[in-house]
Amino acid sequence: MHRIDDVGPSRTPFGVVLFDTPYKPSGGWASKAGGDAFRVNGRQDLPSDHLWVTNLGVQDFPSYRSIGGNLRRSNFFRTDLSAIADELGLPRDNPFDSVPLLSEIADRASSIAYNEYEFSRIGLSLRDTIAPAVTENLVTPSTYGSRVADLALINAHKTHHVCAMRGTLGARAVRFRWSRSQHADTLMRMPIPDGAWSQYTGEPPPSAKRDSGGGDSALYAWLDEVGTEQPALIRLSFEAFDATADSLLQPSGEEAVREWVPVHEAMLMVQHGRVSIRGVLVGQGYTSIMPFAGVRPPANGLAGSVSLSNGIVAENYWMVLASLRSDSTAGTRHRIPAPMSIWMRAWDRLICFRAAQAFQRAGIPVQSYGGGAVNVSLTPRKYQEALDVCMQQGMTPPMWLIRDSSISKRKLNRPVGAPA
Repeated sequence: MHRIDDVGPSRTPFGVVLFDTPYKPSGGWASKAGGDAFRVNGRQDLPSDHLWVTNLGVQDFPSYRSIGGNLRRSNFFRTDLSAIADELGLPRDNPFDSVPLLSEIADRASSIAYNEYEFSRIGLSLRDTIAPAVTENLVTPSTYGSRVADLALINAHKTHHVCAMRGTLGARAVRFRWSRSQHADTLMRMPIPDGAWSQYTGEPPPSAKRDSGGGDSALYAWLDEVGTEQPALIRLSFEAFDATADSLLQPSGEEAVREWVPVHEAMLMVQHGRVSIRGVLVGQGYTSIMPFAGVRPPANGLAGSVSLSNGIVAENYWMVLASLRSDSTAGTRHRIPAPMSIWMRAWDRLICFRAAQAFQRAGIPVQSYGGGAVNVSLTPRKYQEALDVCMQQGMTPPMWLIRDSSISKRKLNRPVGAPA
């Protein structure tokens, strides 16, 4: 009998089901590929020839998936269904109206992915589903030249930056992002390391060693020179110039043990703090990403850049490349992140840093950044300022914020004692 995990000769259609109580799924509203919403009393009412993206989270899913193989978590597309609904301004309290549009987006995204990558089975996430096609021509070495290099690469890997911040009373977590397709296209154009790694044989000039940092410093110029010639990993210590830079760049929590960073990240840190260089490793040279990937990301262009479904696939495409790891190496307990993945993640964070800095300067606390987005803590009084920063950075705000911002502005400008 055909399993839903195995696609077979044609693409499996997608649907979305929003259960009334995800922690105890029974009744809910469902839609097949953008069709009308219909009521279900449980999984038994869902057509078995569809794959269903649900509103079940990590905490709900393990026990429920054992019932059948045609259900997936709410983060199947990486962005949670609730976050996609927020981006589109769909009402959280009206699944009857929300589920048809969400299922249309899910089915379109799966159709784009299938047409581009012709996957033969559906994994637990879209990233896992397209990974075999994307990585078809990729070979990840079991070592990158030495134990020192392998351990440095493990230490340098970082997916996103979490800021040390206090919660704000009455604030809501809001995500601002760029077009997923355009962000993926930008990252795919960035240079990546190639070849094995070795110890750097030179030394910073005396003027760089005495420098305390800054964008016009000798240390910055030396890092620029080293990083232009070949990829470099820099072992350093960092002390920020001010509280904003400290929040946006200083490692926190478990990440505080991170000592190695890519050279372009080190240059950013030199611009915003005092940096001491403690070691340098260099790669053999730079190359581009596209010769490594088995297939290209989905077509961009004008239509692709504004298509949410296309963007979801493009984001999962670059996430496959930014998540590559080798098999575990003798002497280490970890799988080694590919240098390409480390570089892509760093380029991503550098792009996001500029926007995060703009939000912080506007008095809007940043919770985290990375993955093509900046997450902030936002109170109604700051709605309009946040939208202004968003537009200045060329980002896309969630639709609900545009709507609620005008409502909030009217309330703030209402004279004292005026009727609501």
